[in-house]
Amino acid sequence: MQRGAAGRPVPAPHDGWAAWKERARVVQQGAASTSDAAVGVIGEVCSGASVAAAGVADSRRVPLVSPASTSPSLSRADYFLRTVPSDRYQGVAAASLVYRQGGRNVGLVYDDSVYGYGLAFNFIAGFTSAGGSVPVVYTFKPDKGNATAAVDKLLEGKASQRNPVDAVFIATNDLVFVADFLKAAAAARLDLPLYGGDSLADVTVSNSVTNTPAAALLPRLTVTAPNPGQEGFRQRFDAFDGGETPFNGFAATAYDAMAAMLRALGAAGAPYAGESVLQQLLRQKFQGVSGPIEFDANGDLKPSSTAYAYLGFTPQGALQLQGLINQPLGNSSSSSSSSSSNTSSSSPPRRALRGVQQ
Repeated sequence: MQRGAAGRPVPAPHDGWAAWKERARVVQQGAASTSDAAVGVIGEVCSGASVAAAGVADSRRVPLVSPASTSPSLSRADYFLRTVPSDRYQGVAAASLVYRQGGRNVGLVYDDSVYGYGLAFNFIAGFTSAGGSVPVVYTFKPDKGNATAAVDKLLEGKASQRNPVDAVFIATNDLVFVADFLKAAAAARLDLPLYGGDSLADVTVSNSVTNTPAAALLPRLTVTAPNPGQEGFRQRFDAFDGGETPFNGFAATAYDAMAAMLRALGAAGAPYAGESVLQQLLRQKFQGVSGPIEFDANGDLKPSSTAYAYLGFTPQGALQLQGLINQPLGNSSSSSSSSSSNTSSSSPPRRALRGVQQ
């Protein structure tokens, strides 16, 4: 458990979707009670919680920079920025990875949340554009997934004469469901390559199936994750607490979120008015420890061609970097709910204009 507003406990990601809803409620309540003296916020990590917090940030005109929330729906929030690419990019990067590794007919499993839907939609767009197909889709309401039903549907798709399923992509941040899915897949002997989004880049997944037959499936699971960034930063991170805290790419994006905020505050100067700080954030352009940091007019990170990496699980359950996903820029899907990330930097940011009109 983590600590939330006023010291209240906030459930960790693997506690399930009901826990995530409680996390969003606590974050929203905490943001609403934040002192008027607050000039900026770093967080949240969960897209659902960020959606809740972004509404409060907009109403109070306090910039919020997330190092991990990837839902495309967050591009619409005026005072929300992020140092991790939107799922408009991650979905296409994941699709490119699956296609390059031989997948042609993917079975898609996703939950109907802001994160799951956004990642799944953009994966479909990227994968079909590459020439693949998605003949089987299992979708479930948050916290109501049936892992056995999902596996059964995938087995039917695998046995199909037309476009037989040859790989699986999972888009959810409900790691309880993921563990149940792996157990059901092992029991049913589902022998397909498995892929997942960045929320699965968590040893909670492997810890949840330790000493079960599902552990044998871990080496078959490949997940996307933010580029882990500079090796020097990772070494300093590990040295800070002797390696007690496992390193992942979000450590680098969190560091860069704080760096961007501090730079913007320094440029804005006292009294650190929200609109002024926002404008300075949108002007930031520097080499961060996670990669180049520059925001578009929506506050989305402009991704580099290697913004995402892919990781695999070892037989012992550890995560291991496999490589970077080389994705040509400009190939991200254009969601109907989001503006293009290629907005000219010379144009007045729409988010700033909306902020003035509030």
